[in-house]
Amino acid sequence: ATRRIIKHYKTIIQADDSLTLARTLDDVDTAIKTGRIPIWYDLEDSRPLDGKLENVSELYDLGVRTMGLTYNRLNAAGSGCLDEDDIGLTSYGRDIVREMNRIGMVVDAAHCSPNSGFDMFETSAQPVIYSHTAMRSIWDTERGITDEQAIACAETGGVIGVCGVSIFLA
Repeated sequence: ATRRIIKHYKTIIQADDSLTLARTLDDVDTAIKTGRIPIWYDLEDSRPLDGKLENVSELYDLGVRTMGLTYNRLNAAGSGCLDEDDIGLTSYGRDIVREMNRIGMVVDAAHCSPNSGFDMFETSAQPVIYSHTAMRSIWDTERGITDEQAIACAETGGVIGVCGVSIFLA
């Protein structure tokens, strides 16, 4: 299903002269200079990998540039932010992070549990991001992150995007 959706959106992007699929930072720069909107794909869960590390590179080839390992709940990669039992990343989850690093896909800690995030920061040789989240010190929600998580993310060279959904903003 993920591959079909990506291919569907690729057709839409190709049909609209104001859009362009951005595979590299140079593509983003070129799009901006030419007045086009750069598009790349993000996955909020590693389930589309179907348990196969080689699918990371296949999805990258289709234009996926960022991926979160969990979406709120436990999966084969690790714990999500809504899980009561926070086991962190599994060995498979750590392998996903290393494979993402190898091919240049950005690791996204949004929607994962605190321990999964800390495990990502420890495992990744590249910056890790929170593409969208809220700060628990401002609004206490399970989907938000603590100051400790934010600092650890920044120490990887990563950045934090603030979620614009009103229920996560005080």
